[in-house]
Amino acid sequence: MTRNVRDAISWCFKNDIKVIVKPLTRTRRPEVKLEIHRQGRIQIGKETYRQDKKLGDKIQELYLYLHKTLR
Repeated sequence: MTRNVRDAISWCFKNDIKVIVKPLTRTRRPEVKLEIHRQGRIQIGKETYRQDKKLGDKIQELYLYLHKTLR
């Protein structure tokens, strides 16, 4: 994780913005959807993800995007 990503995540947490991973089923490694919780509002993503490196990359990408567009 780069310093830019850490700074973006820190800024988002301080401003009550979080990316939440929501499992779709109760299996061992279910597919998931991402939710953005922003100051009491919830935005649910349309895409489903498997729990792998791509999911982690997407979460980092979302935090960077939110930091860039909302600050």
